Amino acid sequence: MAHKRLATIAAAGHCALAGVASAQVACSTRPITLVAPQVAGGTNDMVGRLVGQKLAEVLGGTAVVDNRPGAGGNIGTRLVDLSKWARIVKSSGAAVD
Repeated sequence: MAHKRLATIAAAGHCALAGVASAQVACSTRPITLVAPQVAGGTNDMVGRLVGQKLAEVLGGTAVVDNRPGAGGNIGTRLVDLSKWARIVKSSGAAVD
């Protein structure tokens, strides 16, 4: 239930931002790119794939997770900064042994 709610909120945000970027392009006509600025197989990658799957179901489109590791996450963050259609999947936390 929480995943569906999160996907719905994310989809609404994506559509709102897509409307601002270009009012002529329908929200579901372009694939959603979720950028995880870490290596594949990590937490951000898994969260991005889960959210992307739900977004694709809700919007009826396609969601792609693009892993762009390097420079402490700056490479992936810069890609999102330069793109109108990409969104970032990033978390921060502390590891406790």
